[in-house]
Parts: sequence; structure tokens; C-alpha cells
Amino acid sequence: MTRSEILFKTIDYLMHLPQNYKHFPDITIEKDLVYDEKYPYAAKGDIYYNKKFQDKGKYPVILNIHGGGYVGGDKKHRKSLSSYYADKGWLVFNINYRLSPMYPFPSGNSDCIKALNFLKTLEQKYNLDLDKVVVTGDSAGAYFATYIVAAVHNEELRKKLELPEPEVKVAGLMAFCGLYDVISAIDVKIPFGFGWDVGKCFLGMDLKRDFSNIHEYPHIKEVSSINYVNGDWCPTFVSYAQKDIFCPGQGERFIEALEKNNIPVYSHHTTRLLDNHCYHLDMYRSKAKECYKKVEEFLNIIKES
Repeated sequence: MTRSEILFKTIDYLMHLPQNYKHFPDITIEKDLVYDEKYPYAAKGDIYYNKKFQDKGKYPVILNIHGGGYVGGDKKHRKSLSSYYADKGWLVFNINYRLSPMYPFPSGNSDCIKALNFLKTLEQKYNLDLDKVVVTGDSAGAYFATYIVAAVHNEELRKKLELPEPEVKVAGLMAFCGLYDVISAIDVKIPFGFGWDVGKCFLGMDLKRDFSNIHEYPHIKEVSSINYVNGDWCPTFVSYAQKDIFCPGQGERFIEALEKNNIPVYSHHTTRLLDNHCYHLDMYRSKAKECYKKVEEFLNIIKES
């Protein structure tokens, strides 16, 4: 097990209860729907919805992607978050995907697009509104969410990486404390070389500790979703921490790229060190509550559009 795998497994273990203490009544959960039979042990997701919204028309949909530094994480650690969305009237497909280092880039990217396409198989059974699909994630999950949108609007990128063709439109994107420029993000000076180790695992290369051979990586442009922001992107909500210890500056740069392309951008951020990476997952914190107010406003815009 690599040092980054140990780190993110430890974080998940320590943070599971604080981030999943909040319960929502009347949420129906259906677990472990396999969206790719080729990888049934990894490519599966849980459905969350509240039946009280069944008489109010079709369910708008949220595809939620967990974080974990590309090497860890699990859908079970996003139970409260998924229940929160379901409590607001959304049907949530909360997924797992193949992890590095066993499955480096673009394995997880491909999985997440397949999960998006899987929504078509659920459309009739759950009465879904596939014109109102929001993709979202935190940390590495935010990266994958943005990559879905990049792939939707760039056929050349899909062909170069042999990614599936997206069959479902994306109406909105929510990215929480993500990594959008992977090359600059893994070069952040994190103690014990965790950034280097994450990069080595996700890129699937023998990356030198000083990053001197990074430009030998064959997909140095394609690996970063920020390189593919264009004027066709959907409205986007971005949450970031100014003093993020894992990916400082990534949210600000992503917003800049979106605004440069005239994409409607909604955002929330923190400035204190204690309100750090993926601060929104600690639902009891004041800054998380502020963030969710903004999230609800954004989701209502998508739902009513």
C-alpha cells in the first residue's frame, strides 16, 4: 500500500462519523447498482431518493462522485451528503469508480462517464428528468465531475483517450475543493511527499521526486480538465478554501477559466485555515451551512430552468 493510500484511508476512517452524523428521514437507499459489468467490484453506485416527491413530477438527478486523492475513498462516506440532496427532491446516484494505482488515468474518468450514461437505464423506473442532471464531487471527485463536462464538449479529447461518448446531457456542475490542473496540484509541497505519491499513482508513471521527468508524461495536457473549459460548459458552482492544504489556488484558477469563457459561475469560499479542504462535508460547521445555502440556490436555478 502506498503512502497516499494510507493517508486517505486514515482520513476516511477519522472523518466518517463527523461527516455522516446527520440523518434525513424518509430517504430510500438502494445499494450497489452495477453500472459497468466489466468492473462490478468497483463500478457501482447507490441510489438515494425521497418518495414524497414522487407526485411532484420527474426527479431531477445528481451524480455524486466521492473524493480520496484518486487512490481512496468510497461512496459510503458520502451518505449524509447524498441524503441531503435527496431530501431536497433530487434522485442521487452516488458512485464508486476504479482507483489508482491499480487503475491510473484515464480509468476513473471513463467510469464516471459510464455512470452518467447508466442514468438512461434508470430513467423509466424512477421517473427521471434527464434534462436536469447535475454532476458533482469533492476533491478528486470534483476533478472527475469537471472531466465529465470536458468530455461532453470535446470529441477530440474523447477519441484521444478512448473515452465513452456521453449519452446524457449535463445541465449543471458543482465542484467542491477540486483539482483541475493536475500537474500543478501534485507539485504542491505537502509533507512526506504525498503530492508526489498521488501523482505517481494517478499518472501511472515512475515520477521522479523532483518532478524533473513530468514532461515525459504522454497526456500532460489531457489529464487536466481546466485545459478544456470552453464556451459550451454548463452553469457551474465552485466551492474552495483559500488556504486549502491539498490544492491551493485550484478553485480560483478554475473560476477564472470559466469566467473567461462566459460560463455562469456561482461560488462559495472560506478564508480561515480551520475551514479547509472539503469543509462542506462537516455539515454542522457555520461555513458549511453557508455553502449549502448557496448550493440550494444553484440547484433551484437548474431545477427551474
